[in-house]
Parts: sequence; structure tokens; C-alpha cells
Amino acid sequence: YQNQSPLGFRWYQQQAALWTALAQSQVPADVIWTESLSAEKLAKYRVIVTLESRLLNDGQAELIRDWVRQGGVLVAGGTVSLFDQADKVRSDYMLADVFGVKYAGFAGVADAARNGSLMFEVGKLPLPVESTMMLPTVVNHVHREIKPVKSIGVYKVKANGALPGLAAGAECEYDMPLGYDKVKPGTAETLAEFANGDPAITLNRFDKGLCYFWTPIYPALCYVGSGFENDASVKDFWPNVREALAAMVKGGLAQQKAALPVDVTGVSKEVEVTVRQQPEQGRWMVHLLDYDTKSAGVKGAVMTVHPPEGKTVKRIFYPDTGTEIKFTAAEGGAAANLRDFDVHDMAVVELE
Repeated sequence: YQNQSPLGFRWYQQQAALWTALAQSQVPADVIWTESLSAEKLAKYRVIVTLESRLLNDGQAELIRDWVRQGGVLVAGGTVSLFDQADKVRSDYMLADVFGVKYAGFAGVADAARNGSLMFEVGKLPLPVESTMMLPTVVNHVHREIKPVKSIGVYKVKANGALPGLAAGAECEYDMPLGYDKVKPGTAETLAEFANGDPAITLNRFDKGLCYFWTPIYPALCYVGSGFENDASVKDFWPNVREALAAMVKGGLAQQKAALPVDVTGVSKEVEVTVRQQPEQGRWMVHLLDYDTKSAGVKGAVMTVHPPEGKTVKRIFYPDTGTEIKFTAAEGGAAANLRDFDVHDMAVVELE
């Protein structure tokens, strides 16, 4: 893959880690490609998370801008829309008005004494990660088998209610050599900042929508993987990395008076929740899958369903037995205690 794509393996590594971070937060997600963006496709979603989408063209940027303007919640990361189609750095983000910040340069760590992060280049021994966002360096895979203690930096959450689950003063770790985008807030407010005062997370209101901007580069790569694999099947994210992402998704929804279609609590981070909708049948299929190979089973899961506006929960049942699942009214929907299971279970929610 590294030799077949100008984005290289690091881009793939980031996207896989991003998916895992969402799954570990019980946030159901789909993958959509910028090449196939359309207004109709975007209209299906309340939240879009895009990190490292550096090569957006004018049409793609305008589609995203219009979607946010109409009420969407965008979670964007450093370098999004910053490069032109020749992969040259622009003077500012194409979506600067949506982000509410202006680009003010790249901040990294070139000091070898503070760089413990290693990258893999084909045919060579592991080398220290270079603090840059330019090709060809960024195509190289970043080793995540051992936590690079010398490389760890932090940013702190400020007092605000826009990041649920993260208290004021909470420290979020990032990989300093991978760097971050220095930004100058315009209409955006700063929710978290580095020790030097540079913004780490900002929030901007754009017409009817919202945009969180996460300045660290490749934040989803802040994990320790398993088994010396190129793409570890088990990822242990550094403190408050996964939590920050979930807080932006859920906080954005809450500010728009919305919620995830299904919330599942009382489970470990290794339990993935997937929701498949059949609108023509008026029902949702909720899958729970436990990826923990050492798990003794999943016990005590609670599912809260948030139906679309104008709909209510009619029935919840297990499709394998037809057994009804009792539910009670909850804020904005219905809550149900789920049965214990070993690896996988499924519940069907009927709406009316």
C-alpha cells in the first residue's frame, strides 16, 4: 500500500485507528469517500468525522460547507483542506470559515532528545519520525508497539460543557513529533489548549451547524498496538484520546438537540455497536459484538434507543427467539436491559 498510494501507509493507519476509536466508544459509524460525496449522501448523517482529508477539491469543500450550514456537526482535524491538488500547502484552509480558525503554521518536535517515535521505511531499519507534513515522509508507517515516552505531550480541557465526559483540566496525550496545526481562532472558541496556549480543540458555530477542530496531526495514532503488526488488531489508546473524539461526536449532537440512534452502556470498550436501518420496514437492527478474546461474556448491557423525530418505539425483541424485550420511557426515547451473551447478540427495534 505504501508504494501504491501517494497518501502512503500512515494515512491508512490513521483511518483504521479512527474507526477503532469510534467503535470502542460504542459510536456506530459508516465510511464515505470524498470522491463519491453528494448532497444526498451527506444528508443521511448528523455527524461527519474527517481527519487528514488534506486534498479536498473545491466541489467537495463546498458540499461539506453547505452540509454544516444546514445543521450538520463536523469533527475535523489538522491539515483538513490545507493542501491543493498538487499536494502543496495553501495559505489557509479551504474550510477556514467553517472551522472558525486560520492556519498559522506547523508545530513539531525535531529535538532528538524529545523524540521517541519511530517510523518504518521499506528496506531500512526503524528511523525517528520526522516532524513534517510533507511528502514523502508522511507515507511511512508509525511504530505503535511500544509507547514512545519521550514523545508524549499533553493538552488540557478548559471549563466548558461542549466536551461531555471530559472534566475541566483533563489531560489529553498526543505524539509531539507528529506535530499539530497552529491556528488563530476567529469565530471559534477554544475548548482545549497546549501548555503554550495554542488551541488543541476549538468549536465554531456556522449558521445552523457546528464544527469541532482538533489540531493534533494523526491523533488517532496515539495508541499502543499488539503483536508487532502493521495494523494492530488491538489498540490501547493513550489517555483521553478516544474520549476526546467521543466527546466531540456526542457533544455536537447534544448541542444540536440530537443523540446517537442507539446508546449502549455497561459494556467494555471492546464491544462494538452497529445499527442497520430498514426504513421501509420501520425497524432498526442493533448488533453487539465483543472483540475481547479473553472476555467471560457481556453482562449488564443497557440500550437506550433515540428514534427519529415523529417516531416512537413500538417493540424491541430478539430475532432468534422472538422474545420481547421490556423497555421503559427514557429521555428522548426508550431504555432496555439486554440479556447476557458471549460474543454476539442482536436486537430488533420496531418504530411507529
